Amino acid sequence: MSCKTMQERMMDVLYGEELNPDHCLEFFRHLEICPDCKAEYLELVETRSLLGQWDLGQAVPEAGADTGAKILGFLRGIDRSPAWRVVYKAAACILMLLGMTVIARDLGWGERATLEVTRQQLETTINDVVVARQEEERRLIGQYVIQVREDLERDMGQIHQYLQVLDLQQRDAQEDYRAVRALVTR
Repeated sequence: MSCKTMQERMMDVLYGEELNPDHCLEFFRHLEICPDCKAEYLELVETRSLLGQWDLGQAVPEAGADTGAKILGFLRGIDRSPAWRVVYKAAACILMLLGMTVIARDLGWGERATLEVTRQQLETTINDVVVARQEEERRLIGQYVIQVREDLERDMGQIHQYLQVLDLQQRDAQEDYRAVRALVTR
C-alpha cells in the first residue's frame, strides 16, 4: 500500500477508530517496511502520551473578582460598538455554516463514495478482463486469417489465369514451331 493511504489510516489506528482489522494489519505491516511512516506514527504516539499526561487544571490560573469585573467591562464596551455587531453577525453566520456542514457530512452528503471490493471480486473482475481481451484478440486474429485467405484465393486466381495464358502462349509457340519446321523440312 502507498504511504498516502497509510497516513490516512494512521489517526484511526492511533485513536482506535472504526477500522477494518485487515486494514489495521496492513498498516502495521507497512510500518515494518517504511521508516518514514513508522517515525511519524511513533511521534504521534509520543505526542498523544504527553497530551494525556497534561493536567489542564494547573495550566489555567485562578481568576479573581477584579479580573472578572475587568473582562465584563471590556465586553460591555465592545458590545456597544457598531463594528463589533457586524463581527458578531459574521461569526454567527460562520458558525451556522460550519454546523450545517457537519450535519450534511453526518447525513452522508458530499462524501466521496468508497468502493469496497473483496479479493475474490477483484480476481473475478481481472479474470473477466483478461478473458475479454483474449476473446477480442482471437476475433482480430480470425479476421486477419480470413483476410489473408481471401487475399491468397484472389492471388491464386490471378496466378491460375497467368498460367492459363502462359499455357496458351506455349501451345501457340509449339504450333508456330511445328509450322516453321514443316516449312523448313519440305
